[in-house]
Amino acid sequence: MVRVPLPEPAWDPDWEFEPSPSLKLSPTVFVVKDEMFSRFREGCIRSEQGVRRIVGPRAFELSNGKVIEDVDVIIAASGYRPDFSLVSDLSHIVHADPELPPLPDLTQNFFSVNCPGSLACVSYCTANENAATYRDMDWKLAGTSRDEMHRHTAAHQTWLWKRLRAFPSIPLGLVQAHTLFRFI
Repeated sequence: MVRVPLPEPAWDPDWEFEPSPSLKLSPTVFVVKDEMFSRFREGCIRSEQGVRRIVGPRAFELSNGKVIEDVDVIIAASGYRPDFSLVSDLSHIVHADPELPPLPDLTQNFFSVNCPGSLACVSYCTANENAATYRDMDWKLAGTSRDEMHRHTAAHQTWLWKRLRAFPSIPLGLVQAHTLFRFI
């Protein structure tokens, strides 16, 4: 019998990628660009566990009370429910039926209706299509009026709540792909 050593993981245990959160309740799959590992090694990217909430324009608080400041961007957050509790300023629309969840006020399930230039929730949208098209979203939003954003968001929320009544386990980030790609 020949014993073959297992390869070392590409990541440092200090980055706290493991244990990773269970994905069994979600259709979400993480895709990690290899370049991220070199950025971690260089110290350009840090891994922090237990993000409780965003507390300022460039700061967030951990579950242990520690505040991390001078943050450029939160790249990925895993192990959280998609309820946007990290972003307390994001408004939600509450349905009259208490059995249905409140839905975030996001145009095309990406951009905050109230602050479209500063908040984009890239991984929340579930379009089941090519993710490369997401990069085209920013310039499309520039010509969209706030009234149009509100109309679209209200129509989308009505559509999603109807589906949630029939299928309560569907992802809250679900979008109508044909509507999304027509917008793009």
